[in-house]
Amino acid sequence: MLFSIKNKGYFTLSVFIIILFGSIAFAKAINNIQINADIFELDGKNNIVTASGSVTVIQKEVKIKGDRATYDKAKSKISMFDNIKITKDNMSVYCDKVHADNNKDLIEAIGNVRFSLEGINGISEKALYDLRKQKITLLGKPSAQRNKDKLMGEIIIIDLETNKIITKGSARVILAEESLQKN
Repeated sequence: MLFSIKNKGYFTLSVFIIILFGSIAFAKAINNIQINADIFELDGKNNIVTASGSVTVIQKEVKIKGDRATYDKAKSKISMFDNIKITKDNMSVYCDKVHADNNKDLIEAIGNVRFSLEGINGISEKALYDLRKQKITLLGKPSAQRNKDKLMGEIIIIDLETNKIITKGSARVILAEESLQKN
């Protein structure tokens, strides 16, 4: 059964679904996810929720904004599309689409990924954000820049807790003259 809910304000999906389905198991599955949007479509047969219009997903301390989202109850996965912005504290990630796995605490950013955190800026085709380890892995022609120093490699890992940048595979660093003179 598929139906739509149109709401001019924000609507907290988790509360609505708990009331609608009356399922304690489902309430536990989405306990860490809150979805706000202008419009929701609930497909009870396939256990899929679709949200559109100013979609905001909050999972633990991470906020993801975008134009559209789908939540698959059976897999506990959410996908978001178009104009994506992921934020946590001082960190921001922009991309074309996101897949978040609530079971693994993993967020995958895909397409035109741009990353920013306290003076570190990065770009890549794809990024994996491990919420448990607090690390972002940039994949697909990644590069990272701190001040005027630039780092390129096959894989770039940014540790959010230590503010360190690590590369794996073939890598290249371009150090700005100012950085060399300070030491």
